[in-house]
Amino acid sequence: MIKKEVDSSLGRILIVDDNPKNIQVAASVLAQNNFDIEFSLDAKSGMSWLEKGEIDLVLLDIMMPDVDGYEMCRDIKQRHELREIPIIFLTAKNDRESIIKGFDVGAEDFITKPFDGRELVSRVKVHLELKKSREQLNSINSELKFMVDERTIELSNANAQLSSLIGQLKDTNKELIKIDQSKHQFLTILGHEVGGALNEAIGMLQVLKHRIDSRKDAQIIDKIDNSMIKLETFVNAALRITALQSKGAALEPEKVDLSTVVGFCLLKLDEKSRLNKIRIRTTNLDKPNFVLGEQQLLSGGILGLLDYLISNASPETTINIVGEVAGVEEYNLVFLIKDAELVSVLLSKGAVGEIDDRNIEFNSIDLANRIMIAHGGGLILEHLGVGALRCILRFYHKS
Repeated sequence: MIKKEVDSSLGRILIVDDNPKNIQVAASVLAQNNFDIEFSLDAKSGMSWLEKGEIDLVLLDIMMPDVDGYEMCRDIKQRHELREIPIIFLTAKNDRESIIKGFDVGAEDFITKPFDGRELVSRVKVHLELKKSREQLNSINSELKFMVDERTIELSNANAQLSSLIGQLKDTNKELIKIDQSKHQFLTILGHEVGGALNEAIGMLQVLKHRIDSRKDAQIIDKIDNSMIKLETFVNAALRITALQSKGAALEPEKVDLSTVVGFCLLKLDEKSRLNKIRIRTTNLDKPNFVLGEQQLLSGGILGLLDYLISNASPETTINIVGEVAGVEEYNLVFLIKDAELVSVLLSKGAVGEIDDRNIEFNSIDLANRIMIAHGGGLILEHLGVGALRCILRFYHKS
């Protein structure tokens, strides 16, 4: 063995040749370029060196006794732990068949004797660099595989959790559907029972009207009658809008004359407006104004809003109801009112602007808004300053 101060990072070379002189020449060149050199005179001892590990490259002669270079090369490449070690044939055989056979058995390169020392060093360096690059690539691939495997496990766990959550959501949804069905059944029964009771009460009031001689008692009966009819309208509208929301049922719109609906609501609230000393005026409602919707629902919404304004407005207040064609498909019913006290109350509740569930308690204004939303419209309260307010019901217009 030729010993020299070496930089081990350049690589450890095993020379296998049955001719000591050939080994000496090659070892001398490589040692001078800071390679660590080991050598062997036959294939068997060469394999022993390789099995010990830490060999980076093999310079291999072809013509050797017992086991030639081809067989040794083939043996190396068939071993998993050795196959990545580059092999360069360093031999006097330079015919085409020998070179092709060398590559066929797995060699990385072929150098013929006599060789040029600079060529030998250059080729050795190239193959050592390639080996180093392959090792780095394998290391990166191993790390990536580990990361992919780890991520796959995480995704698998996440998928299992997601599947579990989906199962829970399905179960919850089934329960909600059952609850919603029960709610719908309850509302249906409630609507039927309440509606029947109200109709019966209204019928009995009609009978009482004809049996009472006292004018004062008759007025009381009329008030109760109007209240019952108004209550029936509210209840029917509330039950219908709740059913639409809970069941996701479709609205059944028809062509509705809004002027007629407003007239109906004013008739039902006439007694109340007179008692509260509220004046009501209408503009652009003396002829038919058609919108799309369910008449019963729209009646409930308009009656609810108007009842709220009449109930909460100060005495001697005037409510102007104006019909406006706002566009090809939009119609607005505007309630104009100037009442500082009422505006102050609405402002304190945050019920100004476009009404939604966040800024208003459930009352007749909220019911009116829900009805308008179900019709694709909405309710807007506009503060005009100096105690003035515009309540706008937006409808789909149909001429």
